[in-house]
Amino acid sequence: MKKFTDFDSFLFHQGTNYSAYLKLGAHPVKNGDVYGTDFAVWAPYARSVSIITAPTGWEREIPMEGSDSGVWEIFLPNVGDGDAYRYVIVGADGIKRYKADPYAFRTELRPGNVSIVSPLDNYVWGDDEYQSVRDNTSVLKKPMSIYEVHLGS
Repeated sequence: MKKFTDFDSFLFHQGTNYSAYLKLGAHPVKNGDVYGTDFAVWAPYARSVSIITAPTGWEREIPMEGSDSGVWEIFLPNVGDGDAYRYVIVGADGIKRYKADPYAFRTELRPGNVSIVSPLDNYVWGDDEYQSVRDNTSVLKKPMSIYEVHLGS
């Protein structure tokens, strides 16, 4: 089932799809009676996009389905929370590249760089103290940085 709709694509290309993270990346789901993960990545100029995962031994490249919007998608059964993955992208130049997911919700610690499937709904935020201080402080009384950018540079 296609989860990145034509309307999502319209908003994404317009620069106003503020919830693209809900469609792109890795999202654990139940598809019928099967648990697995929906994967989606935007690679508009790619010749092909595949995915490799830890559960498949990093060897088997599983091809993803492309669309006119440049989004490549796949549902992988039996891949879920905590499983590592990487995209294998063959660019317009024909070169194969192994890429981390730019919409990943969790990644391996440096120097590693694989993406890890992680659902959004089980993350526990630890910034309550910061949020309460921020909400009770006027921005007019805090330091500010202003940058000047020269368009020609």
